[in-house]
Amino acid sequence: MDDRKQRLHVEEDGRDGCRFFGREVADAAAMDLFGAPLEQHRIPFERGSRDLAERRRVADLLILKDPADNRREVFHDGESASDPFKPGRATTASPLSKPVSRACIT
Repeated sequence: MDDRKQRLHVEEDGRDGCRFFGREVADAAAMDLFGAPLEQHRIPFERGSRDLAERRRVADLLILKDPADNRREVFHDGESASDPFKPGRATTASPLSKPVSRACIT
């Protein structure tokens, strides 16, 4: 586990499934570089509100939809925790805690 304050965001809204997927970029300049071709190709996106950025614990974010209509949030400077991650229960017996796979399929 890394030092991010937030990796998962869970809200009860009466629906099943994921509401958004995040993608981190290095900094504000990288986020501007990410947005430039979107503007050039007239792909709709918007800058997230200050309130939303605070709830996501990031400095700033762009919001857009992918071709499958999934909400994507591109952000930079996610908050880091001051204390190392400590699991709420033992994880050594879990196959997920072992280096079985290095790939993530979405």
